[in-house]
Amino acid sequence: MVSHNEDRELQIELARLQMKHQTTLSAFLGLLAAEISLFGIVYALYYTTSSEQSKVWFLLVMFGFIFIIFFTIRYFSKQLKEIEEQTKSFRKKYVW
Repeated sequence: MVSHNEDRELQIELARLQMKHQTTLSAFLGLLAAEISLFGIVYALYYTTSSEQSKVWFLLVMFGFIFIIFFTIRYFSKQLKEIEEQTKSFRKKYVW
């Protein structure tokens, strides 16, 4: 049987984990939105530019944004997996 003190510890740990999850998810979505917006701006500038040299630079920047978006998604997915593993360890610690 779980004591009142252990139940309180569990609630505190779950609240901390939930705050970490919300902060990570908010940062991810905000950064991803900013990256996609900047990608859209560069994409629009690519089609309004008449200089071939400028088009090459805009194209390189667009490919750079694709890699940045990929690594952002990869980094935050690792963060969320870590949070999920912490949740599983809490479940093992307090439930069984």
